[in-house]
Amino acid sequence: MNNTNGSEVMKQVEKQELPTAFARVVNVDSTLAYMGSLMTFLAKGSETGGRFALMEYHTKPGNEPPPHVHEREHELYFVLEGTMRLLLRGQDSRHWRP
Repeated sequence: MNNTNGSEVMKQVEKQELPTAFARVVNVDSTLAYMGSLMTFLAKGSETGGRFALMEYHTKPGNEPPPHVHEREHELYFVLEGTMRLLLRGQDSRHWRP
């Protein structure tokens, strides 16, 4: 059985660094054109201690980025409209839809 009382637990919680929420207004400063697509940065790594970045990416069919590898990052996609096909480890993946 754990002998830690409630006040000791609260002291431990108070010492932890908690993330701070923020909101971004989408504007010209947070949006840029890249390779014929439009990218809006909703959260930048510089704003999250390098832990997370989020962008909205609008593109037309056939204008996807070339095959590439991320050594330190993971990519996560939410397909909101249309269909997206991924190439994973050199093999065609399934088609992603909303």
